[in-house]
Amino acid sequence: MSLTELEKQIYNAYLIASRTAKDKPFKLRQDFTKIDDKTYIILKKLSLLFQSNRNVIISDFFKAPYQYYGDNEYFDLQYFTTPKAIKCYALYKRNQETSSPDSDDNITKCKQCCTFIMRYCVVNNLTLSEYKSINNGTTPLVLQHLRDHSINFYVIHGLECDRIIRQVEPDLLEFFITDFNKLLNDTRINFQQSAKLKVMIRESFRLIEEYLLKNKKSEI
Repeated sequence: MSLTELEKQIYNAYLIASRTAKDKPFKLRQDFTKIDDKTYIILKKLSLLFQSNRNVIISDFFKAPYQYYGDNEYFDLQYFTTPKAIKCYALYKRNQETSSPDSDDNITKCKQCCTFIMRYCVVNNLTLSEYKSINNGTTPLVLQHLRDHSINFYVIHGLECDRIIRQVEPDLLEFFITDFNKLLNDTRINFQQSAKLKVMIRESFRLIEEYLLKNKKSEI
């Protein structure tokens, strides 16, 4: 029985999450030649899940139940093939969205989001102003990136996308993200009250737009 590189990565991501949650050391598995039939089948199922949902962050998927339910619990590999695991991941990501804006995790995540936007704009020859006003079909591109977890609500506030979002039908917003307006309002309050995150995002976007505009001029 052979496993793909993705399936090997899935197994080791599970290993890291389950051992780290218990403060136990771990060693990444290198030899998969003697893997049992049950684990083989589970890894194949998980591989299909992740390939069908490329916006799911594999490491976060395995970390989610330990963060959400507490590290006293144990979750075997089989658990992660269940609807309960998928729901837990969604709840975990939502909690991340509304957690303290100035936490280290949120600062790091928002830096990653800003980097994603900059790279996207460079590849597609866009300024920030153009990026936040583009529609992909009938939907603003920023909302699609939000749904895919490439960016988060705090970054949406930093982009000052309210006017664009208000143009989208409320039902469509709810289709994209459950409780969209509640999340938008809760994170707006957090963003406005933040001491560090708001400054970091606005300064990042100032520098990014400056760089993107300079690139535009150099191509003229």
